[in-house]
Amino acid sequence: MRLKKKKLCVIIAILATGSQLAHANEIGEDNNKKIKKVEKIVVMGKQVDSGGLGARTILNTPFSVEAVDEKQIEERQAMGIDEILNGIAGVRTAANGISAVIPEVTVRGLKLDQYNGYKVDGLPFANRTTLPVEHFSQVELIKGLAGFQYGFGSPGGIVNYVSKKAEIENELSINLGYSSDGVYKVSADASGFFGSEEQFSARFIAVHEEGDTYVDRGYLDRDSVSLDLRYDLNDAVTLHGNYLFQERQADGVIFAIFTPNNDIDFKLPEPINGSTGLAPSESWYWNESEFFTFGADIKISNNWKSKINYRSTTASTAWKEGNADIFNEEGDFTFLQFVGRQDHSFDNIQVLFLGEIKTGELSHNITFGASAQELEQLNGEFGQGHDWDVPEIGNIYNVIPLTGATNTPFTQSLTKAQVITQKAVFASDTITYGSFTFLAGLRWNEFVQEDFAGDGTITKDYKTSDIVPSFALNYKSSKDSTYYISYVESIEKGGQANIVHENYPETFDALKSDQIEVGVKLQKEMWSMNTAVFQIERGSEYTNNFNVYVQNGLSRYEGIELGLSLFPLEGMTLRVEGAVLNAKFVEGESNVGNYLPGTPKEQASFTLEYEPTSIEGLMLRGSYSYIGDSKLQANNYTSVDSYATVDLFARYILETETPVTFTFGVKNLLNEDYWTVRNSGSPGIQAGAPRTISLGVSTSF
Repeated sequence: MRLKKKKLCVIIAILATGSQLAHANEIGEDNNKKIKKVEKIVVMGKQVDSGGLGARTILNTPFSVEAVDEKQIEERQAMGIDEILNGIAGVRTAANGISAVIPEVTVRGLKLDQYNGYKVDGLPFANRTTLPVEHFSQVELIKGLAGFQYGFGSPGGIVNYVSKKAEIENELSINLGYSSDGVYKVSADASGFFGSEEQFSARFIAVHEEGDTYVDRGYLDRDSVSLDLRYDLNDAVTLHGNYLFQERQADGVIFAIFTPNNDIDFKLPEPINGSTGLAPSESWYWNESEFFTFGADIKISNNWKSKINYRSTTASTAWKEGNADIFNEEGDFTFLQFVGRQDHSFDNIQVLFLGEIKTGELSHNITFGASAQELEQLNGEFGQGHDWDVPEIGNIYNVIPLTGATNTPFTQSLTKAQVITQKAVFASDTITYGSFTFLAGLRWNEFVQEDFAGDGTITKDYKTSDIVPSFALNYKSSKDSTYYISYVESIEKGGQANIVHENYPETFDALKSDQIEVGVKLQKEMWSMNTAVFQIERGSEYTNNFNVYVQNGLSRYEGIELGLSLFPLEGMTLRVEGAVLNAKFVEGESNVGNYLPGTPKEQASFTLEYEPTSIEGLMLRGSYSYIGDSKLQANNYTSVDSYATVDLFARYILETETPVTFTFGVKNLLNEDYWTVRNSGSPGIQAGAPRTISLGVSTSF
C-alpha cells in the first residue's frame, strides 16, 4: 500500500514553468551550442565552506577536507551520501538508503552525528532521510574535529551539502535515469535572470523517482522540489532565500541485523547478497522534510563583509521496520518489527563577519560571529507488531517472507520527547607573515538538553558550556604547497541507548574530544597529494556484554591518510587513496586494549579515469575499493571480514545542436557479498549493496 500522493502533475507544471524560465531572456543568444569541454578540475583549488572560518580552498585549509562536485555526483549516478563519499580515505559506508532506513558513513572510525554532523549550506538539520542529491552542486567533508568551525558534533567530521544556487545563465536541463532493478527517475533544473539589470535570479529543480529497488520486495518512491531566489538589492547587499521539499518512502528496509553480544564462541555467518529481502511484508520507512532558508550577504567595505542566515527545517518520519536477530552460525533469525513515528523541528540563526586588516608586516584574516539553534523532537507511542515480535523463524540463506505488523504508526499520538538548545560565540584570526600562517580560534558553546516523559514531566535536565580552541600553523614553500599542524577540541551530544538496548531510552552527558593533525598538501602540474597523520581522543560509548549502552572510559584513534593523484597522460587521471587506523579503548572499566567496533585497520581505493583525445566527449572510469576487517562489538568476540568492490562508469557527450550527455555505471561489478558494520555504537551489521546498473541521459537548452 502506497502512502505517498503522487505529484506528477506538479512536476509537469514545473517543467513547463522551467521551460518558460529558461527561455525568458533567450532573444539574442547564440543557439548553436557546442560541446562544453570538460576541463580537468584542480582538486586542491576547490573552495569549501569551513564554517566559522569562512570559505577557503582545500589547499589553504589546515585540516583534512574533501569535496565532490556536481559533475562527479552525476557521473556516479550516486543516490546517497554513502555513494558520494565512496572511496575517500578514512570513509566507510555504515548503511545505505535502499536496504536500510538512512544512509550513514563513518569517518576515521566514527559515525557522524545525525543532528550536528550534517549541514546544508553550513547550517544544521535533523538527518532523518536520504537527501535528494540532484539539488546540490557539491558535497564537502571536513574530516576529524570541527569544533570551532561548527560547534557540537561527532569528532568523525562534518558533511556539508551545498545547494545549487540561482547563479547561472538562463538554462533548462532535463535528466532521465534508471537504476536496477527497476527504478526510474526524471528531473528538471531551470534557472534564469530577470529585471532591467538582471538583479533577480531564480533556480527551480524538480525530481520524481519510483520503482523496484535491488532488494527483494523493495520499492522506492520519492518527489522533491527546490527553489532558490536571489535579489541584488544594490552593489553591497544580496538577499537570498531557498526552499527544499522532499517526500520519500522506501519499502523492504530493515534497521540492522543483530548478533549475540556476549557469546565468545559465536562466529558471524557468511555474508548474504545485498538483494536479499529479510524484511516482513509491509516494511517501509517514510519521511517528509522541508527546509526554509533566508539570508543576506552584505559588503560592509572593500575588506569587510557579513553573512546573516536563518534556517527552519521540519522532518516527519514514520516507519514499519526492525531488526533481524541472528542466533546461530547457520543464519537462523527472528525479526523484531517496530512501528513508530517521530517529528523534528530545527531552527538556526547565524551571523558571521569576515574581514582583512594589516598591522605592519602581518596580514590578519579575521572572522567572528554568533549562532543559536533549537531542536525539538516529538515521539509517537513506539510499539511493535505481534507482541513485539514476528513469530516465524527465518533463515538468511533461505528467506520465506514473514508476516509483518498490521497496525499503522499514523494513529500514534505525538508527545514532546526532547528539546536541545545551543548558543555559540566564536572568533578567529589567521595571521600571515611571509610563508607562515598561524590560525587561532575560540568558540564558546552552551548546550542545554531536556528529555521528557510521555506525560510531559522532565526526566533529564542537562546543561553545560565550554570554550573550545582551534590552532593551526601553516607553511607554504610555494603557492601550490601547504604544510600544516593543527590542534582542535570539540564537544558532542552524548549518545542515547536505542530501542534494542536494555536501558532504552537513557541519554548521556556531552563528550569532549581533542585532535592533533599533521599534514601535507601539494598541487603540481603532473600530480597532487594530500596526506595527514592524526590522533583523536574521545570519551567511549558502547554496548556492553549485558546489552546495556554505556558511557565509560577513553578511546583513542590514531591514523594515517593518503590521497595521491597522477596525470601521466593527457586526459588520464590515476587516483590512489589509503588509510591505516589504530582505534582502541585505552581507559575504562572493561575492554581496555580492544579495538573499537567498526574500525577497519586499513582501507584503500584506486581509480583510473580516462578521457581519450581521439574521442571527444567520452570518459571512462574504473575504481577498486578495499575495506579491511574490523571487530563487531566492544568485547571483540566477533570479527567482520574485509571486502573489496569494483565499479565501472562511462560518460559520453553527443555533439548536436543541443548536446546530449549519456552516463552508464555498474557498481559492485563482481557482485561481492559482504557485511558492513551498521554503526560504532550498537553491534549491528548489514548486507552491502549488490551489483547495480545505472543509466542516465541529460540535455540542456
